[in-house]
Amino acid sequence: MKRLKILLLGTAITAVLAACEGVPEKPSASLAFSKESVRSRIPADINLSSGDLGLKDFIRLLSVADESIRAQDVEIALAEQEALGAWGVFEPQAYASFDRTYEYTQTSAEEYRARGTGLDSTGTPNPYEADISKARVGIEGRSPVGIKMDLFYEMDRARNSLQIPASRPSPEYSAAVGVSFIIPMLRNSGAEFNKAPIEVARVEKEIAEETSRLVKSKRAFDAIKTYLMVQRAQSRVYWRQEALDTAKELEAEMSAQVTAGLRSSADLTEAAARVAEQQGLLTEARQDLNEQIGAFQIFFLAIERDIQPKRWMPSDPLRAPAAQFVSPSRLISPDEAVQKRSETRINALRIEREEMNVLMAENQAQPELNVKLDAKQSFLADEYIPFRDLYGQNNPYHSWRAGFEFRRGLQGNITEQKQLEAAQLRETQAELTMNAFRQRIASEMNGIKGILERANDQVRQQSKMVDAYWDLFKAEEQRAQSGQSSRVEVLNRELAYYIAKEGQRDAIAQQNLSSYLASQISGTLLTRMGIE
Repeated sequence: MKRLKILLLGTAITAVLAACEGVPEKPSASLAFSKESVRSRIPADINLSSGDLGLKDFIRLLSVADESIRAQDVEIALAEQEALGAWGVFEPQAYASFDRTYEYTQTSAEEYRARGTGLDSTGTPNPYEADISKARVGIEGRSPVGIKMDLFYEMDRARNSLQIPASRPSPEYSAAVGVSFIIPMLRNSGAEFNKAPIEVARVEKEIAEETSRLVKSKRAFDAIKTYLMVQRAQSRVYWRQEALDTAKELEAEMSAQVTAGLRSSADLTEAAARVAEQQGLLTEARQDLNEQIGAFQIFFLAIERDIQPKRWMPSDPLRAPAAQFVSPSRLISPDEAVQKRSETRINALRIEREEMNVLMAENQAQPELNVKLDAKQSFLADEYIPFRDLYGQNNPYHSWRAGFEFRRGLQGNITEQKQLEAAQLRETQAELTMNAFRQRIASEMNGIKGILERANDQVRQQSKMVDAYWDLFKAEEQRAQSGQSSRVEVLNRELAYYIAKEGQRDAIAQQNLSSYLASQISGTLLTRMGIE
């Protein structure tokens, strides 16, 4: 008997402690996503005082201030809380209950024979009267393998009309301590099934993190494109201003030669038309520049005006990217690009999640078979019963129960079977999505090679034109100095050079954009910009 008591108590305590599955430390849910947090997260080495930003500083600032990126950070925080909350399924629950009932009822013949309430003066069974108070406290929980347990202590105080006739004290006190187990053998059993929701929550958190990386990459590319468009617009304004100044100088020179009878009025009309054309092109470039600068300011809406009240502007000059970023031969392979892309990791995590859902659905499709065990130590007395007396070695009163329960749908658990089929289909869908993405990346990697080659060819051609027009311009200047050419021809050569120079700068802007597109497609953009 003593061994049975020790085994009973030890088993209960061990089971409850086992239910206290280790939960990761809980970080504060109130993560800082306010404007004050934006200020604190801005890298200290970025100079914000002037509003002029280099491209890399711009992207670094964007990575902590952009509201789309910050919104995804909130998604990560939410997923973290969900992942931590998933462990709560194994958290033991303390409970307490108290009930008091009063009864004053007539006694039937059957109850009279059972209770022996006695008869009144008329021979009628006396009414039955009872006043009972019940209290119960305990701890219940579920272990990682699915065993449900309940460790409890309960005490009753009963006063009724049977006690005095039976020469029993009134009230009577009874107490019991016990434990009960429900052990699943098929459905709901096993650590893999019971921990699967925790693993699903972990996967969802990792998906949120990879999605944040994907959003950051997309926003970075959008920002880089806008930065380059401002640079290109600035370059167009500069070179078109140079061309307009030269066209006006050419018109003035032509007017002087017409006055001197060296040129016809048609030549002057043509020069005036060139001025008007260049003026129109400059106006268009200035309008485009204003629009691009406006688009650039949108990226800073989350930054308070008191940080930098001026207009934000790019500070880097427009120049050709390093050869490693524009050479098609230096692109990584499609397989490497697949491994580096966030979409790959997101799809892989989705497949893992669906595998867990299949595992849970397979478990739920099984019949339900539970083993039930109960054991209890009890004692009855005429006063309050201390726990040491209840569970002492001198108390021989105890009870136990063992059994099982089986449940199965007559048609094989239709709902659970269909849920299993749906989970398997979702897993197949996730795998097909992954395969389709691999094919898309291979296509994009092949396509970006052609884009880079065309961009490089365009830069080479425009550079050759610039060099050629420069040489023609300088040669014309020398001829004019030796009296073999006129100032009009020199200015025509200079104007052609400025137009060619604008085309070259446009080609360099497109080459930059193509190189950053290649980095995004290959999954290396964040690394290139230093915000991985």
